[in-house]
Amino acid sequence: MIKHITVNKKILAYIFFTVLVSIMIIFLIAYDSFYENIKSNEILKLDTTLYFLIGFIAQIIDGTIGMGYGVISSTILLSNGMQPSISSASVHFTKIFTNGISGLSHLTFRNIDKNIFIKIVIPGIIGALTGSFILILIKPSIIRPFIFIYLILMAIRIIYISYRKTDKKNTFNKYKITGFIGGLADAIGGGGWGPIVTSTLIANNTNPHKTIGSVNASEFFIAFTTAFTLINSIKFIPTNIVIGLLLGGVLAAPISAYLCKKINSKFLMLIISIFIITTCTISLLNSI
Repeated sequence: MIKHITVNKKILAYIFFTVLVSIMIIFLIAYDSFYENIKSNEILKLDTTLYFLIGFIAQIIDGTIGMGYGVISSTILLSNGMQPSISSASVHFTKIFTNGISGLSHLTFRNIDKNIFIKIVIPGIIGALTGSFILILIKPSIIRPFIFIYLILMAIRIIYISYRKTDKKNTFNKYKITGFIGGLADAIGGGGWGPIVTSTLIANNTNPHKTIGSVNASEFFIAFTTAFTLINSIKFIPTNIVIGLLLGGVLAAPISAYLCKKINSKFLMLIISIFIITTCTISLLNSI
């Protein structure tokens, strides 16, 4: 019985990975002519190897504590002069594959809660689609400060929950709203699905390991929705940057899933809180 389940998981993994590769080939063929136009962009003066390291580190953080890849990658791209829509499209394109591999890895290590996954993925897709159109039409600087303030407050609540003694059960029932807001913010800011959804669920007493795995797996669909919408609008993404982030993230995905399974829950919640407060405080100051 055990061997049968293992074989099925392997077959599922191979099929899923084949789908990911197929999606990548479709994107490369459809937008190959646009990649040539990006060679004159100043952002490409940074070596692809650097973006490989950025993608690797960002995914280690993201897969381990449920957030960080989009925020870290987008912050670096935007700070080097890239337009928000191009940055978000590039990051989400790579997240299709990093989150696909990460989701499979979390499935292997049994970090996914099917109920959480189902409740957040559809609202997240709708939010991502809405956020993509908002990013195309409105300046994201207007809404970003409010998102950062929300995340800081949520991180403080996580710290409180991680150190209090309680037998209170999880009674959270706002998964759909959380998923929608997470998808919306993620598309607009280039990152936010993990910080918003993961922090909100953990702050309401959901299991940290299961939450992180479920959020990572569902982010594959959020990333695909955002990337497809934005790329069809702006018509190109910077090839060198995407390849670097993609390879680094894919390599780190299974490692981070393993680390998520091994790290103590209370320590994991503390890391998440510190990461949110630090990152969002810096981003908030830069956005004001």
